[in-house]
Amino acid sequence: MSSAKGFLAGLAGRFIFRHGKVSAVTWLSEHFVRIDVEGAQLAGVKFVAGDKVQIFVGEDMRTYTPVEWSSEGLQPGGAASRMGKTFFVGYAHGTDTPGTKWLRALKVGDEAPLFGPRRSIDATDLPGPLVLIGDETSVAVAASLTRVKSDRHVTVLLEANQPDETKRVAEALGLKHVTVTARGKLDAALLAQLDVGATPIFTGRAATIQSLKQALRAQQRTVGGLTRAYWAEGKRGLD
Repeated sequence: MSSAKGFLAGLAGRFIFRHGKVSAVTWLSEHFVRIDVEGAQLAGVKFVAGDKVQIFVGEDMRTYTPVEWSSEGLQPGGAASRMGKTFFVGYAHGTDTPGTKWLRALKVGDEAPLFGPRRSIDATDLPGPLVLIGDETSVAVAASLTRVKSDRHVTVLLEANQPDETKRVAEALGLKHVTVTARGKLDAALLAQLDVGATPIFTGRAATIQSLKQALRAQQRTVGGLTRAYWAEGKRGLD
């Protein structure tokens, strides 16, 4: 990191970031890892399911969706301040990307300065049942949305490089209505959900979102709901 960039990062970390520590690192499968973070600065935070946090990974920042965010009472030893807790799920793709290197090196006790939570997807006012469309990077937001209102039906449609692995992880995080397919195979499942009145939330790969929307428009279907592309080939920092 350049000296100027390092200075700005340090300044931002001091005044904007919420500082916590990694309390658990749990590999859910070969590529998915749950990261628990806790700290006094994480207490008393307003959190909406679908919010995002960002964290420095080397010289870059990576964006994650907290699945839950909660505050508890006294810290161990009877300290007066409250302790906040959150966890998110990382997807380690490839072997030498900055994000994958950071995830695989992460250990309990590491510092975890989080920028956020900030708004990304807020489904609070969306009507009816929801259908969330995405991929491996959408597992956490799907889990977060399904936990916020137990009386709301959320169907999750994901495409993945390893569909069986992704489905196992999704189900382990409590997703009950989840379909995982190979890439490019979500069209029929999405149409079936739209036919029963589900409101769509498009997440994940930008090219997949564009392809699905083009297919819907070709059938003269109105595309509503929410859209948040998380990544695109050759680009960084979409969300």
